[in-house]
Amino acid sequence: MCKQQGCAAVALLLLILPTKAFAFVSTGASQVPTSADTACAGGLVQHQAIIFSCKGIQEPAVVRYLAPAGSTKTAFAIPAGTVDLEIWMSEDSGQEPVDVRVYDPVAHVYVVRPRAGKLNDAKHSDELDGMHVAYSGSKASPEHIEFKGMTPHLLLVEVVNHGVYPANVVFKYLFASVHNCHEPLVQGCKKFNPYLAQDTVLDWSLWAESKFTSSTVAWRELAGGMVEQVRQSGLKGAVAAVPFFKWGYVWDAWPHAERKGAAWQDAFHYIANGRPFIEEADF
Repeated sequence: MCKQQGCAAVALLLLILPTKAFAFVSTGASQVPTSADTACAGGLVQHQAIIFSCKGIQEPAVVRYLAPAGSTKTAFAIPAGTVDLEIWMSEDSGQEPVDVRVYDPVAHVYVVRPRAGKLNDAKHSDELDGMHVAYSGSKASPEHIEFKGMTPHLLLVEVVNHGVYPANVVFKYLFASVHNCHEPLVQGCKKFNPYLAQDTVLDWSLWAESKFTSSTVAWRELAGGMVEQVRQSGLKGAVAAVPFFKWGYVWDAWPHAERKGAAWQDAFHYIANGRPFIEEADF
């Protein structure tokens, strides 16, 4: 939803402004760097919860993921050649029933699944495809999965939300490296097409203008439930905003979200213009 000057003018302005691919949080007063190991390079956009840089993560990193209610969704893909990966998963409130699964799309089997995986609530470790895999079981909090060795091919990590409300999931993870990895196109980052993003955001904005009487109403109705107080290290105060991991939920309210060219991650990158959140002023 665009204010006063019209959506086309705002879209053009956003296209002209430089993007930072989350390498810096632009504040006007200062710039707060984020870890290069957990951010996409310039010209690329984050497309999954975890980014797998070639040189790995030596200290545990933390990311957040929104698990839609009553669904099973892929949170991220583990690339072939990932060495010594550990994953911990928990739910923010401790109230929503969520589980983690690992699916092998080559063998068409679940490596980890509480009831029917190769590893499950009854069997917590095994040697699989040259790796030692250990699983804490679904009753543990946080749930923990360890891959000792190198993943032979791509694996998919799914989150199952058994509840009736979206669940804020926290992943903590580390890994030694990714073998045969080529920067900057690492698993979790995709090339950004600003022209496609511009067209898609403009279509979304026109829909929002036709549906809601003002940008304030659009913000309340579309983003309201996903808004949180976002704080940035080194900055004073907080801003009411939708962080990256929640934007997909806001975007999906648009009936044409899945049929348009740009994914919600690209739309977020375009609207946020280098920041890790979208606020009401962006509407």
